[in-house]
Amino acid sequence: MTDTVDVLIIGGGAAGVGAGLRLASAGVDHLIVEARPRLGGRGWTIEDDFPIDMGCGWLHSADENPWTDIAAAQGRTIDRTPPPWTRPSTTIDIPLEEQADFGKAMSDFYARLHAVKDEPDRPASSLLEPGGRWNTLINAVSTYQRRRT
Repeated sequence: MTDTVDVLIIGGGAAGVGAGLRLASAGVDHLIVEARPRLGGRGWTIEDDFPIDMGCGWLHSADENPWTDIAAAQGRTIDRTPPPWTRPSTTIDIPLEEQADFGKAMSDFYARLHAVKDEPDRPASSLLEPGGRWNTLINAVSTYQRRRT
């Protein structure tokens, strides 16, 4: 392996592996960097004398994801527990009042996002509060979605 590549792919989930395959078929030098000790993201297969498909560990945006209906039809449990970043926590070093401030900023962002759902497509990040204190965290935990047309 060399010290440089033409393209660095961050994340070895389905999209990262797909990008890597496409780049490889085009002869482009690339590297996939994955935090886990395996590729595959939420979907993965284990080997125990024979391959066992473990399926996906969670559904992104399950309230709008078409795979949710498929999983439910198969009798799968859909965990609708709100994500940890939406609940107050005393086990992190962020005071509760600041957690509440983040929660309001996140709620306001989603309100703006849903308010423009019928408008022409644009980046969800354009709806962040300009210079907002919590923008980086909202970006990290948001489930930006490609709107279906």
